[in-house]
Amino acid sequence: MRRDINKLSEEEYDLLIIGGGVNGLATAWDATLRGLKVALIEKGDFGGATSAASLKIIHGGLRYLQHVDFPRMKESIRERSNLLRILPHLIDPFPFMVPAYGHGMKGKEALAIAMKMNDFISRNRNKNLKDEEQHLPNGKIISKKACLELAPHLKQDGLKGAAVFYDGRMHNADRVNLEFALAADSKGADLANYVSAQKINMAAGRIHSVRVKDELSGEEFEIKAKVVAGLMGPWSDLLPRLLDEESVSEEVVKSAGIQIITPAVTKEGMGLGVMSDYVDPDAKIARGGRHYFTTPWRGMTIWGTTDKIYRGKPEEWKIEEADIEEFIIDINHAVHGINLERSQVVNAFGGLRPVSDENIDAGSQVSRKAEIMDHEEDLNIENLISAEGVKYTTCRLLAEKMTDLVYVKLNIPTPACKTETTPLFGGDFSTRAELRAHAEKIKPEGLAEKAFDYLVRSYGAKCTALLERIAQKPAEAQLLRDSDEIPMVCIHHAIENEQAKTIDDVLLRRTDAGTLMPPTEAMRSQVAELL
Repeated sequence: MRRDINKLSEEEYDLLIIGGGVNGLATAWDATLRGLKVALIEKGDFGGATSAASLKIIHGGLRYLQHVDFPRMKESIRERSNLLRILPHLIDPFPFMVPAYGHGMKGKEALAIAMKMNDFISRNRNKNLKDEEQHLPNGKIISKKACLELAPHLKQDGLKGAAVFYDGRMHNADRVNLEFALAADSKGADLANYVSAQKINMAAGRIHSVRVKDELSGEEFEIKAKVVAGLMGPWSDLLPRLLDEESVSEEVVKSAGIQIITPAVTKEGMGLGVMSDYVDPDAKIARGGRHYFTTPWRGMTIWGTTDKIYRGKPEEWKIEEADIEEFIIDINHAVHGINLERSQVVNAFGGLRPVSDENIDAGSQVSRKAEIMDHEEDLNIENLISAEGVKYTTCRLLAEKMTDLVYVKLNIPTPACKTETTPLFGGDFSTRAELRAHAEKIKPEGLAEKAFDYLVRSYGAKCTALLERIAQKPAEAQLLRDSDEIPMVCIHHAIENEQAKTIDDVLLRRTDAGTLMPPTEAMRSQVAELL
């Protein structure tokens, strides 16, 4: 994947996408796969803003039972299966446990009914998953003893057991983002990070080009496109400013959510869903507070996700010390006995998400539905569309709907979407066992077993190219400083073939060297030398 600024300025595209988060990249993949000529620009790095602030869960919509929202539940279940199928190396089935207390809506009886309903509604979830390792088992109820063995910190008073259900967990969410970019690039899309949109150029009610700036060189140039799509995450509300409308405020109203990483609270193979003191006023079936989830992560635990209204410029939002301390208090109320302290938080990360107008003051703050906007209706511009997504799970579906709308705008027949069944860049293999067996045959001498596992798991079918490169350049089998699994071939490959331009691009988004806490100075200096 090469960053070709000259080509961007010379071509005319069917579609220009502004925004390189997961929804923009997924749209680039869908549109390119259907035959459109696509360009995408991102003012920072691909997936470097809100898409990087993930709890790493692909939700099947169990929580929508509370809202009796069966259509959205079915949608989430279907999209979870689609992502498991097209990204088989990066997404796993993963169990989550919800403790049961008493005999009411929080008790085993109610949870048992929820498990049965979830299993029935999702009964076809494994139908097109050819690798049995990707299959999601039915939910179940476990005893109090089994529950405490998995999560010894839980409050025991009134504990009756727990429900266990399965969702998807992303092994590396940042590489999930990148897979969409690499796949789009492989089919002919032109993508460039560190290119920002400056001004939309209009004539007779239509966009003819967008003036952009190469943030690395400072050069400005025009990109010509028949349709422009804004997929700008928290910056979506600021799209009208590109029309030179100074009256549009630079501030937005969003829901700010953070995750924190702490010592482990469950066994490595089990996530946890617990109820906070917050009560969701939109729930049709009230179980009490909204759920926080934990994701076991490399011997630690990720907690998420908070919701707090933010008003201001998106680029000025940051995690405050008070946000972390408030989250710790809420966790300690929800999981009596854990007694988390501030000193145990090794990292915190987060981002801004959409909030619907009616929910700003109602307490139910995060918008549950992605929104697609045709700006012929509100801005009177024929060929400008935009969207703001709400979660990883439905990124493929949002991209499908956006691409359908692009074809409407182009006034040409809409080809069938292919992304439900077409594997992404590294996902083209039958089973994990077959992939590993093939990789074992070409495994070069001198490559540590953990490094080999890392390559197979992170790159899927494309790991063979990196293994063959190590065979030609044995020094690249050496590990990145302070890492026990990332071989240097990944660093070279990121810089040469994946548009990594900065130290953070390499360590946070092409590899997962910063998945638990900020990369060490030794890592940073080694990558800096190569850059």
